[in-house]
Amino acid sequence: MRRSLPLFIALLALPMLGSLACSAAPPPSAEAPPPFLTDSMSKLFDNSIEPSAVGLGVPMRADARNLLLQRAQNAEFILHARIATVSTEGTGETARYIITLRASGAPLNGVKPPADTFTISVAATDPSYALARSRDLQLVGTDVVAIMRRFTTQEGPVLRWYLAPNTEQVADIVKQAMLLSTVSGAQGASGSPRPAR
Repeated sequence: MRRSLPLFIALLALPMLGSLACSAAPPPSAEAPPPFLTDSMSKLFDNSIEPSAVGLGVPMRADARNLLLQRAQNAEFILHARIATVSTEGTGETARYIITLRASGAPLNGVKPPADTFTISVAATDPSYALARSRDLQLVGTDVVAIMRRFTTQEGPVLRWYLAPNTEQVADIVKQAMLLSTVSGAQGASGSPRPAR
C-alpha cells in the first residue's frame, strides 16, 4: 500500500493541474484597429454624395460607376439608408452639415454594422458641401445606398463614406463587386494570381 501512495497522490493532483492550465490561458485578443487612411482610400471614401442620389437628375457617369465598383469592393458596410435629419454646425471654414442616416433592411454586402443609425458630416472642404448647402433640409427623407468604412488617422478613428443612388443599377454594381471579391479571394487562397485592377 505504501508503494502505491505516491501514485495515488499524483492522480489526485492531475485535475488541479488541468484547472491551473485552463485559468492561465490568455484572454481573447481585442478587435484589431481599423486600417490607416491612405491617399488611395481617401479618394474612394471621400465623404461625397452622388448628385443623382438626392434627386438632381444627373445620370451617373461611367467613371463614377467604375469608382463605385472599387468602393464596394473595399467597403466595410454597404447599406440601404434614409437621411433622417440634417443640421448645420460652425461658420466659415469650420462650417459643416451633420447628416443622420438610419439603416433599413439587410446589408447589401452581408456585413451587419454595429448600429442602425450613423452620423456623418460634410465639411466645407468636402466635395459635396455645395450640394448639401443647396439641398439643405430637402435631403431629409431621401433613400440612399451608404458605402462606408472605418479608418484610423493621426487624429483618431474616423468613418469615411460615399452616398450612392438607391437604384437597381447601384445594387447590380454592388453585386458585381461582391462576386469579384469572392473570386479574387478564392484565387488568392489557391495560389493563383489575382487579376489586375
